[in-house]
Amino acid sequence: MTSNYSNVLLDNLDILATCASGLFAGASLYINLAQVPSLNASLSTDEHWKYFPSMLKCAAPSQSILAFTSGIFSLMHAYRMPQNFPNIWYTAGILMSLIVPYTSLAIMPTNNLIMDSVDSTKATTKVYTSAEKKKHLGKWATLHTPRTVATLAAFGLMIYGLKNK
Repeated sequence: MTSNYSNVLLDNLDILATCASGLFAGASLYINLAQVPSLNASLSTDEHWKYFPSMLKCAAPSQSILAFTSGIFSLMHAYRMPQNFPNIWYTAGILMSLIVPYTSLAIMPTNNLIMDSVDSTKATTKVYTSAEKKKHLGKWATLHTPRTVATLAAFGLMIYGLKNK
């Protein structure tokens, strides 16, 4: 019985990878096109700064899981099904898999800077001017854009791979 479930899972890695990639890409695109511009237009810089930690705490766990799952499933599908456009699936899987290290290396320092400055329990909490806050929030939005582009590209490749199965 268990092997039947395993086979169903393994036989549908492409669909699972595409779903996870699509969810990630959609959320990432929403952040870039709607959430950040809306926050910039409707909140003061100080309010946006205070809102950031709750946004990050809500988004980070699901985004990490979706990126990891999509990347691994895409790479597994490419390996298991070499007749089904493996280069497309390898490329999409690598793009999705690179999201986690990119976030850790490029975006995490800005995340931590904002999170630490808002955390009033820390003795070393740095106080930023409104101009500095605006600069750091803008930097974060700029650093977030490559994630959106990469995941949209990966999702597009996966859709192409599914279409041409």
